[in-house]
Amino acid sequence: MKTKKTSVVAKKKPTKKAVKKISAGKKQLPKTKKITKPSSKKAASKPIVKAAIKKKKNAPLKQKKKASAKKTITVLKKKSTDIKKKVAPVIIKKEAKQPKKNTVAKKNQPVIKQAEEIKPDPVVPGWSKVQFEYFTRSSVGVLYNSFSTSSGLASWFADYVDSQDNLFSFNWEGSEEKAIMIESLENEYVRYRWLTQPQGCFFEFRIRIDAVTNEVALVITDYVQKGDEKEAQLLWDSQVHELMHILGS
Repeated sequence: MKTKKTSVVAKKKPTKKAVKKISAGKKQLPKTKKITKPSSKKAASKPIVKAAIKKKKNAPLKQKKKASAKKTITVLKKKSTDIKKKVAPVIIKKEAKQPKKNTVAKKNQPVIKQAEEIKPDPVVPGWSKVQFEYFTRSSVGVLYNSFSTSSGLASWFADYVDSQDNLFSFNWEGSEEKAIMIESLENEYVRYRWLTQPQGCFFEFRIRIDAVTNEVALVITDYVQKGDEKEAQLLWDSQVHELMHILGS
């Protein structure tokens, strides 16, 4: 069977007139505004502007803080310089180290006392110095008390002795004489001066210990008028004899 050939009619584009008719036939829609998205550049500019405004606002505050910090630093520097001026620098000198001494050797060695400077006794015109020495078996403490206290002196040197501070009053059968204690050193010596005698004169009781025999001796020094040396010796011998009898030696 023969088939009918179909002719393919090409679709023709609508003409301008046809388009106008179609558009006229249709209802005209209201115009709408196109919404355009902001470009990335504009969107990014807004926060940058805000940040710049904030920076401008905060800029004077930061400048104020910096200025106040600088002021405080300058004040502290001034205070530190004032303190340095007031306070003088302390210089510490390092002493040279001395070698350690042997303490063991010191303990074993005997203790040696330094010799005292012996001053010469004064020379008084018209008066002569006499000195007498008497050995005793008494102890140093008992012997010292016998010539340094009023009770000790009253037992052998005078009938009655009274003392007020350094002033001593001596009585012999109603007659009285006064003397001042000039110097004293415990368990060694006592020095007196009669008020009737001139300056420089004195009488002294001193304890002397022999370095070899350890014997205790009482040394008496006195000033007497020239020509009375023998009488002074007899007087002291009799009085010291009484003292030795009391001490038991």
